[in-house]
Amino acid sequence: MKPISLVVAALVLVCSTLLSPPPAVADSFNVYRGQIALKELGYNPGPIDGLMGPATREAIRRFQRDHGLAVTGQFNDATVIHLRRRTQRANRR
Repeated sequence: MKPISLVVAALVLVCSTLLSPPPAVADSFNVYRGQIALKELGYNPGPIDGLMGPATREAIRRFQRDHGLAVTGQFNDATVIHLRRRTQRANRR
């Protein structure tokens, strides 16, 4: 590979990294952490095993319904933000 090609390839990589949007909030949140948060807040997500089972989906739906969120049964951005806020408040007490 010619030196100029290496420079161009490096610039493309750097620019694509800098210009790509930040990851969504829910992308950095995992099911295991979500189950712990739901349990701390009194929602029964079933076993704390990191798996998205029926009890976890139902606990998410109940949390979403109780907090006026879109009921999806998934850890979407709005749900994760609300879970984090609620668990932070609960932990301050």
